[in-house]
Amino acid sequence: MNTRKRLISVLLAGGLICAAVSPGESAVIVGSSSLIGTLDYSDTFTLTANGGAAERIDTVFPVSATGRIVENNYGNPSRTWRTGAWSLNQDSSAWATPQSPYPGTSGAGSDTGLTQHGTAGLDYGVQYGLRDEFVVQFDAVQVSDRIDITAGTKKDTIFAPGLTVFFKPAGNATEIGLFNGVPFSLANTGFSSPTIEGQWYNYAVRFDIPDSEIEIFIDEVSLGVVDLTTFNGGTHNTASNAFVNIGGATGATDNRLWTDNFQVGQVGSYIVPEPSSCFVFAALGLLGLIGYRLRRQR
Repeated sequence: MNTRKRLISVLLAGGLICAAVSPGESAVIVGSSSLIGTLDYSDTFTLTANGGAAERIDTVFPVSATGRIVENNYGNPSRTWRTGAWSLNQDSSAWATPQSPYPGTSGAGSDTGLTQHGTAGLDYGVQYGLRDEFVVQFDAVQVSDRIDITAGTKKDTIFAPGLTVFFKPAGNATEIGLFNGVPFSLANTGFSSPTIEGQWYNYAVRFDIPDSEIEIFIDEVSLGVVDLTTFNGGTHNTASNAFVNIGGATGATDNRLWTDNFQVGQVGSYIVPEPSSCFVFAALGLLGLIGYRLRRQR
């Protein structure tokens, strides 16, 4: 193979590799995560009529005590979701409004069950305390204010000692921010968000408490790693494994939050490139081709 063909092959191979390792999916079925190795807790929110747990009845509000039991505990102590403020639905019964149009199926089980709430903000979680390094992951429709994931000291809230990652849609002054439980403590990571309001995405955070770092993912693509010992003077080195919470807050342009496929567990052996890696690979290949052309012209 001559040099020119070899360079083209490398460039094309690089593109194929990037396509293969950059999932680009909008939802992740429980048990299929590339980020989690061993699951500790998970919930698909599947309705009873579709094979889910007892008393998970479509559109009934509030969800009964039995229906609030976390679906899978993998031999760990049983946990229960919070009371009130949310219902279980499916794609066909999602209570969409002109203010919050439902985008339709996530492709990862929303047709058989998902959570829905219409309050300004809702976070719900489970008592955890099993690992010091773990991944929290779930699907949600991006809202105008935020989607969030918390590793903290109190259940069902971001307003307690701990660390919360805010996911805001593209175009916000702070697209990916960190919040330490103290009002007005939101700090900008500088990471860019690819999300658009009103669309399904998968959100995940790897919390590494011993090493004081987190890694942030959207659609299982890493946005980057934050060193909590140096970020904002160490003021956000506050993560706790006592509870893990998920949820979000709606804003002025919407009034519904839809979520699905909660899972938390041991970090898997994933290999996920930074969002810029594919572009770097392609650029190197392109520079090689340009260099080859210049040498041929001499």
